[in-house]
Amino acid sequence: MIAEWRHYIRRNAFHFSALRELGVARFAINPDGDSCEFAVVVADNMTGKGLGQKLMVSLMEAARSKGLKTIEGEVLNNNHNMLKLMNRLGFNSKTSEEDHSVVKVSSAL
Repeated sequence: MIAEWRHYIRRNAFHFSALRELGVARFAINPDGDSCEFAVVVADNMTGKGLGQKLMVSLMEAARSKGLKTIEGEVLNNNHNMLKLMNRLGFNSKTSEEDHSVVKVSSAL
């Protein structure tokens, strides 16, 4: 797989790389100050290898360490790998009323 991953944090962002970008995870604190919205992107050739889970777990730990209570996001309903991951991590999911191609996910931290 990858010989070496460099891991660093910059403004709530986790970035794993080895000569090329493999994945990025970020969260933005919501105006309520208690919750955040996340985004995770994994390179197509890295899906199904556990990188998304590592990024998501690290992101949740970082959000928790900032005192946040809830993490939420939106997943396209055809992104089966991400929806499975959200389920494994205990996220609640609900189809968006505004756009049925989007699933809203959330979890207590």
